[in-house]
Amino acid sequence: GNKSGNPVSEPEKADIKLLVQAAIDQGVLVRMPGREIEKQIKHNLIEHEGVTVVLGGFIDLCEPESIIDHKTTSSRRWMKSIAKLKKNTQLVTYAYSRWMEGEVSKDKTQWLKHNYFVRDKKTGALHVEQRSVEITFADAKRYVNERVIPVAKMQVELIKTCTSYKEVPAAEDSNICTKKYGGCPYLQICSGTCTPER
Repeated sequence: GNKSGNPVSEPEKADIKLLVQAAIDQGVLVRMPGREIEKQIKHNLIEHEGVTVVLGGFIDLCEPESIIDHKTTSSRRWMKSIAKLKKNTQLVTYAYSRWMEGEVSKDKTQWLKHNYFVRDKKTGALHVEQRSVEITFADAKRYVNERVIPVAKMQVELIKTCTSYKEVPAAEDSNICTKKYGGCPYLQICSGTCTPER
């Protein structure tokens, strides 16, 4: 089903089958030795003020030298450019974790890939495309040191100084909470319409 909990409709099911078949036909989806679906990532990122920050998640599709994320969208305009793909926090941190855990040699590059499955909301047109960019360990390490670790440190400091989630400063741009990427899934907590336990 979708985010609202509604089941996928019959026309949507038919489109999904067409999109998957197109991805296979175009070489976007390929079976290969050593691939892992929903590969778990768990890496101790930093130790800060006595707290270990663990980077965790699941890679949609992990190949020996690629991190692949499947994306659905209602328009091709939402597909990330190659330049933005190279600065995609999720993909870069997953690649970094694989290097740090010794799964990939630091002298080898990794590919960051988005497999796009587009069902155009206006025209009904279907489109499949893979966008990919190569990244080095040095580039990933720089990005993590400049963008990810400072945020992790801020989170640790907030955990140690705030007694309630209500004390966490609000986002500087409220559009991030309500509009970008479909809105923040924790917005109900921050706005007080449901409890953190729920």
